[in-house]
Amino acid sequence: MPSDNNNKKHLKDFIMDVKDMTNELGISEATQCAWRLRKENPLPYVRSGKGGKIFYIREQVLEWFKNNVK
Repeated sequence: MPSDNNNKKHLKDFIMDVKDMTNELGISEATQCAWRLRKENPLPYVRSGKGGKIFYIREQVLEWFKNNVK
């Protein structure tokens, strides 16, 4: 039976990095950093190890945007 490539999900469908956020949503790296460091309701992110690369879970970021960016 042939596989249906249109139904396959890729990691990029769920997770994006800082550069993806800049390219896809037009949010600068500096703005992302400021939003992550907010004391109240910071932008949700995941860091891969101590001092590692920052990743965002798309669903969480889109929900955060709906509630915090006007």
